[in-house]
Amino acid sequence: MIFYKRVTNIEDLACDLDRCLTISKQLESSVRERFSRASSPLGVKTTAWIAKTSHIPSQEFDAIVADGDAFDKNISFHLPEPVTGGPVLDFLGPDIDTGFRISKHSFRGVVTCSAHLAYLLTQHVTSSAFDVDSLRVARYEELKGVWEGKPYPIIWYHDNWNEWGNEYSYDEPIKSGVLKTPEEQARTVLPKSTRSGSKALRAVLVECAYGSARTHGCQFRGYHKALMVRRGYNRAIAATARKLLRVDYGDKLLPCPWYIFAPRSIVEEIASCLDW
Repeated sequence: MIFYKRVTNIEDLACDLDRCLTISKQLESSVRERFSRASSPLGVKTTAWIAKTSHIPSQEFDAIVADGDAFDKNISFHLPEPVTGGPVLDFLGPDIDTGFRISKHSFRGVVTCSAHLAYLLTQHVTSSAFDVDSLRVARYEELKGVWEGKPYPIIWYHDNWNEWGNEYSYDEPIKSGVLKTPEEQARTVLPKSTRSGSKALRAVLVECAYGSARTHGCQFRGYHKALMVRRGYNRAIAATARKLLRVDYGDKLLPCPWYIFAPRSIVEEIASCLDW
């Protein structure tokens, strides 16, 4: 089920997002009450996303689609409804597709938001009623046709994260696949090669790895010692450095606060995609 709203005031976005969460909670409660004897708990998943579109007159739509221009930008158009014959508003475009892509990573009890919507909420909504901590990055995922294959932040909204998760087991999000373990999450966003990425960060990590390998009682000393037999001292140091980064990254077990977890490059990536 899809609901559409034309945004005329950017300050309304925070209230609209909160309404989405409230309605989804009420609907889920109603569904569970109606189907209380279900073998497994039933839930409602909600996704919210935003796109800037250009309206295409109906008489021009076929020609534009035939030329292929319609698929490079976000457009809205009217089509006749097959039963009543009345006009039906529909949408096409890359940002429209993104919403359906991220909806596959939704989870009950939260509202999954597009990166564009999160950007507008955190950078342009000035209302004191909106709490930036209500947006958290659940994971990064490569989505087909989105950001040229770069990991895309799956962002969740909840009005009170201290209460989130009280209705289900702590491991349900991971078992359902919507959250990754720290190790899996690190593999998604970290470079495959130790030599790629920031040289300064690599130097610090290698120095930490050397220190860990020489520190008695440190868990990374045993990790380095085990690898050294097969790879040699220096290669084992490089592997230990990468392990340090994965563990530190994994300490931020998701969902994590948007303003803490989202790198600045992600915000810049979102901003560059918003030709508004």
